[in-house]
Amino acid sequence: MIFFKTDDSGVVGFMHNSPDMLGKTEEELLKEGFLVESIPQPVQKEGMYPVIKYIDSEFQIEYRKISPPPLTTEQEIEQLKDELRLTKTAIDDLIMGGMM
Repeated sequence: MIFFKTDDSGVVGFMHNSPDMLGKTEEELLKEGFLVESIPQPVQKEGMYPVIKYIDSEFQIEYRKISPPPLTTEQEIEQLKDELRLTKTAIDDLIMGGMM
């Protein structure tokens, strides 16, 4: 058996493959969550992460896009410097190209 809990939207958050080790009776566990024989295994998709939901006694698997990690201050400064260089080069090309 597998024990799991969901949030208000049905997203599976806590899962335990050996619920007997939780020190609670089946009745106590069912007050807190669900007991099932198996949970579907999501397929790995590049750039996505799986979200398992349990709604109306059925599992659903959603795939959400992985957001890139936020830039560090140093990375953001370098990115801005690169953008400034490109902008300066474009402006110089416009000015020099207009003079010929």
